[in-house]
Amino acid sequence: MINERAVSWLEERNLDVETATRFGLYTTSRPGGDPTSDEGADWLAVPYKVDDVVVNVKFRRLSEKDHQQTKGGKQVLWNRDVIRDKTLSDYPLVITEGEWDALAAIEAGYVRTVSVPGGAPSQAGTASHAYIDEAWNDIREVDTIIIATDNDEAGCNLRDDLVARFGKAKCKTIRYPKGCKDLGDALRLYGIKGVQAALNTAQYIPEPGVRDLDDMPDSPPLAPLKLQSFGFGFHNHIGLCRGHLSVWTGEANGGKSSVMRQVIWSVIEEAGWRVGGAFFEDNIKRTFVPAMARIYTDGRPIDAGLTRAHDWVRENIRFITPPDDEDPTVPWVLEMAEICVRRHGCNFIVIDPWTELDLQLNGGLTETEAARKYLTALKRFARVFNVHVAMICHPRKSGEYGGTKKMADGYDISGSAHFKNKCDLGVTIQADAKVKNLTNVRVWKSKYKEEMGPTGDFTLMFDPRSRRFSHYEVVEAEGEVVERIDRRKWQQQ
Repeated sequence: MINERAVSWLEERNLDVETATRFGLYTTSRPGGDPTSDEGADWLAVPYKVDDVVVNVKFRRLSEKDHQQTKGGKQVLWNRDVIRDKTLSDYPLVITEGEWDALAAIEAGYVRTVSVPGGAPSQAGTASHAYIDEAWNDIREVDTIIIATDNDEAGCNLRDDLVARFGKAKCKTIRYPKGCKDLGDALRLYGIKGVQAALNTAQYIPEPGVRDLDDMPDSPPLAPLKLQSFGFGFHNHIGLCRGHLSVWTGEANGGKSSVMRQVIWSVIEEAGWRVGGAFFEDNIKRTFVPAMARIYTDGRPIDAGLTRAHDWVRENIRFITPPDDEDPTVPWVLEMAEICVRRHGCNFIVIDPWTELDLQLNGGLTETEAARKYLTALKRFARVFNVHVAMICHPRKSGEYGGTKKMADGYDISGSAHFKNKCDLGVTIQADAKVKNLTNVRVWKSKYKEEMGPTGDFTLMFDPRSRRFSHYEVVEAEGEVVERIDRRKWQQQ
């Protein structure tokens, strides 16, 4: 029996009392209590049935938004039996987030409608959804599923979970009328026609391989990070974008790793990024951390700032370290990088160097094919997780560059020309052959020059005391004059 309080509650939502009664709804004075017509009864009960046998009951308090279920009740879809009803096999299956939305769809003529029993998860991919497993043998026979979850974050999480379980090929989603977040709102504000309008226009989920213009997602802004600490040349030519892959090359002992350490310090200090790094050729505590400590303290006496520097490294950097008895592979590094991103909030991933990775060529791939495959995987990782992936790669020997080239570029990296073709940013770091601590830098690829910076050359001077680089500019007058542009003065300009 449904008392007058519940009748009023249903009518306020444009829900038909006869439909509610037909599905066995009743009022009770307490969850789990007997059906009653008592006007004071404050709970509206919704039975869950399998093969017409009640296996669970959900209770909705009328005076305030409070939900409970029968203790130990079976987790199944509400209205579960319609899925296996052969007379409805030509109808689409509608799945809603709540029973009231399901009743709205049924009243609009979509009789093959079910509801999930426990609402939506706070995060996609975290719930087991056992009620799907229970009904799986029947659901897999359904040709078309309309997913009508709420239009909020939790509802979208549930939608994504259901699509992942059922597959995109059979799933449709809907758009609600203005001002509505679910079918219950559509019924309350627009009546049955509002619900029908939403369900009648349900669309298959667009496949990424074939889209029209309206289905294309908006591209996020590049927002390149232009680092200040190196001075003008670096700031002018190099923009680090999340979602991009950069390749850094240069001859051995030419300063690649030293420059990358200052990049790491700069992205943390200037942008608040966190770093996940696979520093395969470094002893982390013997070489990497002391070098970062000198950069952090700007070359001041290391003992005074060592504790603070260690705390800074501990807070901002995660180290990807393979087991001693195994060579790291690209898939393994990407798995560890995902942990850095998801668990530790890293958004700058460093691989130093590429040559330490096992490309698993024993499977029949050539080195060129493996490079193309794994560079594509690295680019996809950067794009999907919206992080910047920076990779240090050794070039061939200098005598093998070809022509009159004095500095390597992406085509000269050992293994494949794909290093230049695939990356978004390409940089060569090379120690000057004549001037001590002078470092030549060449940006040979900048995918979006107007935003990231133009290709071209500039020079840096290395300070062994602080382990930092700063802009260095050569000015020729009557004789050759070398003038060092101090980075602090440049920042103040």
